[in-house]
Amino acid sequence: MKLISLKLTNFKKISNIADNTIYLNEDINILVGGNNTGKTSILQAVQKLFGTKNIEPKDLNYLVKNGNLKIEGNVRFSEEEVLAFFEIAKNQFEHQVTNQKIQEIAKEIASNNSHFFEDLTFIERKNAQHSRNKSFSSDILKKYAKSQEQDIYQIIFRASTILNATDFYNIYKSPLYLDSRGNLMEKEKFIPLNEIENQFKNQNNQVNIRGLLYALKKKELDKFKEFKKRLLNVFSELEDVDVIHNEDIGEFELILKEKLRNNGTTEQVTYDIKDVGQGMQSLVLILATILLLKPHIVLMDEPEAHMHPSLISEFVKYLKYLAKDTQFIITSHSLVLMNEVGMDKIFHLKNDVAKKGVVINKIEERNNFLDIIREIGYDIDTLSYIAQPYVLVLVEGESDKKYLLEFAKKANLQKQINVFNIGFVIMGGKNNRHKFLNLLEKLEKNILPIPFVMILDKDETSEENIQKFKAKIANTKNEIYYLEKRQIENYLIDMEAIKRIITKKIKPENQEKWEQINFEKQIIEFCESQKEHIFNNYISDFFANSIFLSTQKMREIFKDTKQKNLQETMDNFAAEFSGELIKITTKKGIELSKNTSSMEDLFNQKWENEKMNRCDGRKLIKNIRFWLETEFQTSFSDQDIIDEMIMPDEITKLLGLLSEFNIKI
Repeated sequence: MKLISLKLTNFKKISNIADNTIYLNEDINILVGGNNTGKTSILQAVQKLFGTKNIEPKDLNYLVKNGNLKIEGNVRFSEEEVLAFFEIAKNQFEHQVTNQKIQEIAKEIASNNSHFFEDLTFIERKNAQHSRNKSFSSDILKKYAKSQEQDIYQIIFRASTILNATDFYNIYKSPLYLDSRGNLMEKEKFIPLNEIENQFKNQNNQVNIRGLLYALKKKELDKFKEFKKRLLNVFSELEDVDVIHNEDIGEFELILKEKLRNNGTTEQVTYDIKDVGQGMQSLVLILATILLLKPHIVLMDEPEAHMHPSLISEFVKYLKYLAKDTQFIITSHSLVLMNEVGMDKIFHLKNDVAKKGVVINKIEERNNFLDIIREIGYDIDTLSYIAQPYVLVLVEGESDKKYLLEFAKKANLQKQINVFNIGFVIMGGKNNRHKFLNLLEKLEKNILPIPFVMILDKDETSEENIQKFKAKIANTKNEIYYLEKRQIENYLIDMEAIKRIITKKIKPENQEKWEQINFEKQIIEFCESQKEHIFNNYISDFFANSIFLSTQKMREIFKDTKQKNLQETMDNFAAEFSGELIKITTKKGIELSKNTSSMEDLFNQKWENEKMNRCDGRKLIKNIRFWLETEFQTSFSDQDIIDEMIMPDEITKLLGLLSEFNIKI
């Protein structure tokens, strides 16, 4: 079971606006924002949606006197979970539905979202009327209600009724709430294993860590061994970890063993979990609880509160491992945690006075992340000083930076290539070519305090300018890297990766149509639709890259004009400027006169072999997405492609170059 979306209306400080629906990731979701912006309220809303907490009048937005307090959610069940409800429902009456048909309907429901609904209706904050409903896909229910297959309708209807019952936790497992504020019990008396899962917390907020781990060891030894292995990797000082039932005193014991040097000899020291720091206790508690109870959804309120940065990093790695089966919704103020999970997992909550409440936005652009960092109290200047980059990377645009960081994660190089080790400088595209040329002149004076790498797209400048630039930095520690494709987005056009993604995501009703599609041919058609525009750019770039004059050359033309009148100055400029253009165009003309091909012939030769590289990558991806959404009601994200693709050799080489600067020069 995964929570796909959450819609809140008049709930606490969450505003009643048009975009008040949160579309959640099925793995990890991080809620960030300043204090009192409603992060914990989101966790409470999820608990109330699933009935683990009751909705109350005090949950109503304080600005509302009349109206409804609503918590709505779309939930996706697995086919096995739907079948579990059906198994109960079909035994309540006689029917003629075959098991094969029931499995088909369960699969159909699992591919659609089910609806959960909590509602309080208010009149002047009085006479609050509560309504609750959890039901499988209403579209499917309506479909069979109107059909002749009433037995199927009855099974779905009764299964939806069962879904509303609070005693069916073991089927769909309500969300589990965890935080870092549990107090470790001094001693844990033995209780039967079947009681541990239901009593993992007592009323004093004290936690049975030892009992949880003992039950995990007895019930799922492989998971206990995996947990133990990770714990020993994180805490390198530990030699062994084990949990036992001490039958002499009738208690669980979690034993940590460490070797210490004492007067030239090595001694093994044994101590209990209560003797370690709160950070380690929090980590052990959270992971042991999840591993044993196997919740579908876990809510956590600042779980990293007692963890140091390196422990947070290891914690997130384990979350990613667990997120294959469990969905996490977490509040946090930790910059380390945010950096580890990635921007696409972050939701920003902010008080908006104009909209009279809290607005929630998923982070789309990495530059928005700086605003969040400032809002939660980090000093950007101090942060930049402390984390002085090892190298400056000059790129054309923000997307180059974004994808380089994502590729680094894909290659497991995020420790070497990140926003702390590397200072990204956005240069701008062809419209800012004069900035590039000015920079070229300044770099001769060695004004940069640290090395730099300049990354240029295929369409950014001419080969001639590249060679000039390389000559100027030949005896420095600086580098230039010229991409062989038009834009960095072109490296995402991995047709095999996209096909694999869509094959996994395609809905059953579109499966046959998808299998009949010639995907490669469709992509080529999208490329061909850009050909004329690309050709026009090719002509202009062919000349413009050669005839553009640098600022230095312009100064030389104006050098003798200080004492002359303006008319004479302009006459002199026109003559010298025209002269320079004639020299350059004559040189280019001589080069071209040796080639009997037309511009169109030259372009077509390159186009036939390189159309996938020469087309506009951003536009091509947009066209592919629109086509898939229109024809097959499915799509993919950039992250989907990066996760699925085989890293291109050219990007691997570039990442290797950047990672070499990890050690300060």
